[in-house]
Parts: sequence; structure tokens; C-alpha cells
Amino acid sequence: MDAPAKWHENDWDAVFAGKAVAQRYYLRSGLVRKDRLLHFVPSKRHPTTRVVRSLLELQRHLQELGVRPTRLDRGHKEAVKYVLKKAQSSNASGIRFFTEEEADAIVQIPTEPPWLALLGLVALLWTLHATPRRRWERRLCTAALLALSLQQLRNAWRARKCAGELLGGADVWVLQRNVTPYLHEGRKFHLRALLLCVGDLTAYLHEEVRVLLATQPYNDQDGNREAVHVTNMGVNQEVTGYSESKQNMSLDELGEVSSEIFQQLCEVLTRTLNNLRTTGRRHFFTLPNCWELFGVDFLVNSAREVLLLEVNPSPSLAMPVAATAFDGRQLLRRFGTIPVSIL
Repeated sequence: MDAPAKWHENDWDAVFAGKAVAQRYYLRSGLVRKDRLLHFVPSKRHPTTRVVRSLLELQRHLQELGVRPTRLDRGHKEAVKYVLKKAQSSNASGIRFFTEEEADAIVQIPTEPPWLALLGLVALLWTLHATPRRRWERRLCTAALLALSLQQLRNAWRARKCAGELLGGADVWVLQRNVTPYLHEGRKFHLRALLLCVGDLTAYLHEEVRVLLATQPYNDQDGNREAVHVTNMGVNQEVTGYSESKQNMSLDELGEVSSEIFQQLCEVLTRTLNNLRTTGRRHFFTLPNCWELFGVDFLVNSAREVLLLEVNPSPSLAMPVAATAFDGRQLLRRFGTIPVSIL
């Protein structure tokens, strides 16, 4: 069995006519876009999330999430509290972590629009040719307006520069409150599950769920953030001290909690897919002659609650399950059916 064709390689006219089978769904933005998925995950089963499209929105949402560095001691100010991710990305691409102090610095960035500076310059020109008529008064007003205009231009330039540094590389981001994770041997981890969706709609979950651990022990204080907070396998392979045998584990290796976690994982996925179904095909356009394999990432919080983080198209099979080399028959033998009601 060949690897799935890319989306644009499918003959969608033939697929819609029922004359061809597509190895992708025509539309699945409700699953694979973080800014849309948040609307379908069950309550309290997703990190607290805000959608960000501009620096002003980032500032407002940070305030909504409770930035308050002035009321915290130094240790708490340096703890990572917020995470910024691209709405359409995988492999931790572009991810940023902010402490309370860093978040407060972002909130304090002046964001006067450039037109205010232009308005000041217009007012300056008008002052030069209008009242007051005394020379010293005109000079005083001119100096004051010029200083104000220059300050506004400086603020606008700084805001533009900061927006490029913080939000460059994507039009839409998601801001999340950092989740205190459940740890395994002192390290943060996330779960990777393979979800196979077939037709309109049956879902299968692969029985082998992988546990992917960070390279360094968990510490929410400022430090090597990628090695501590990022659990993605591709990122950690580049970190000194990475060990695939110790950081790419089976869920069963977590011990007694594994069955409880797996049950929660199935429940969250089922409810998410059912919530998508209630919206019709606006966010997940399913057809009888389509199928697609997704990689679903979960985080377990300190209360041992499973949170759905994101759903990725074209998941990497570079884990033990990859031994099947995408042999469809071998792969399907290890999937179990998740009940998805047709609503």
C-alpha cells in the first residue's frame, strides 16, 4: 500500500462524483487548525486558549488570562505561564513560552496606531500657519507637538518591530495558559495516538499510544525551555542527552495509570468528533469514499486529566508502529473502533 497522496494530488471532481477514493478528506479544518479545534473539544479537556491575530489581541488576551507580575515574588515571575503557537503548524514549529515578567513586558508595549503620529504632524503644520500669533507661543506649541509626534512614531515603530518578532511567520496564533503537567520520572511528556477516520464517519484508534518525554527534568522556571517544555520527538532529537529508548515509550510503561489515561483519551476523542458532526460539513467535510490518518497529541495535567492539544494531518510513523512501513493490512490489525455516533 502506497503512502497517502497529498491533498492537491486527488481528483476531487471524481471523488465528489463517487468515481474515485481520496486518501484525504476535502475539508478538516475543524480538526487540524488549533484556532478551530478549541470550539469542539469538550469543556475542560483543552488548555485555556485565545486566538491571536495581532499584537493588540495578544496584549488583550494576556490580560484576560491574568498577567499580574507586580503581585508575585521573583520565583513565580520567572515561571513559564503562557504558550504561543501557530494555529497551523506541527513539530513545535514557532512555539514560544512566556514568563509572567515577559508577558507583562508585552502588555506594556505602546501600540498607538501610526495615524496618530500623522495627525500630530498635520496639527504641527496647522500651528505654524495659524494661532497663536506670538512667536514664542508658536515655537512652544511647535516643540510640544513635534515631541509628541516623534514619540508616537517611535511607539508605532517599536510596536511594529515587536509584532514582527512575536507574531512573524503566521497570520493566526493561539495563546494558551501553560498547563501544569503530570510527570513521569520527573519529566514532562505528551501522548501521540494515531486516529484513522474512514468514510462518513467511522473512527479507529491505534492500540499503541506512544509517550514522548522531554529531555530534561521538568522545571517551570526560566531556563532551557525547549529541552524542558517541548516533548516533540523531532525537536528533542536535536537536544544533547536525548535517548530514544527512554523518551519514546509505550503508554503501558506508565504503569497503573495507563488504562485510566487510555479510557479518558478515547472519551475525549469520541466527544470531539461528535461535536464536529453536529456542525455538518463546515469544519469536517466527510464523504463515504474518503479516509485519512491523523496524529493526535494529548497532555496529562497534574490532576491526571487528559487534555487534547492538537490533531495533525500526515503524522510521522517514525515510532515503533513504523515497523509496519505503512502496510495497510498490518496497520489496521492494531486499530480498535472508537464509537462515533452519526448525529
